[in-house]
Amino acid sequence: MKWWQDVDRLLARIPHAIVGGVASNSYMAPRFTADLDVAIPANLQGEAETRLGEGGWRRGEELDLNADSDLVGFAWHRADGEDLDILSLNHPWAETALGEVTRVDGLPIISLPYLVLLKLSASRATDVADLSRMLGKASQREFQTVEKVVHRWRRSDLADVAQLRQLGLLERG
Repeated sequence: MKWWQDVDRLLARIPHAIVGGVASNSYMAPRFTADLDVAIPANLQGEAETRLGEGGWRRGEELDLNADSDLVGFAWHRADGEDLDILSLNHPWAETALGEVTRVDGLPIISLPYLVLLKLSASRATDVADLSRMLGKASQREFQTVEKVVHRWRRSDLADVAQLRQLGLLERG
């Protein structure tokens, strides 16, 4: 899907990372996802919107992200039918998360610990299922890194993360 690379190019000078289903697929068995979710720093939202507009994208409706007050998002559409969600992160850990990306097939994917934080914030059934699958597939070392980040930023969710890991391990056999 070449258009994903076009978005990456448009946002080249803005710290950004792929989040959501596409990022989750980097850490678990793939599941279908219809669009691309890209996280950016909240303070660079205006610049990102300008670049996307210059690249032929139109801003659409605001996303319903009520579960996380530090997250604002808008759907974006292109005339050829492609869809994109831009999520502006205003979390205290956003700069670190967007600075620790991994390139997968040329795209910047958010690291597992910060994807876990985002999915914990979202609290949707799909995100909880993704968490158990991602954490079940993670190595012990990767899981320890997740635990450290969750302990620092969402300590109250640490027990849930451990339980989701156990569910994921059981699912994997």
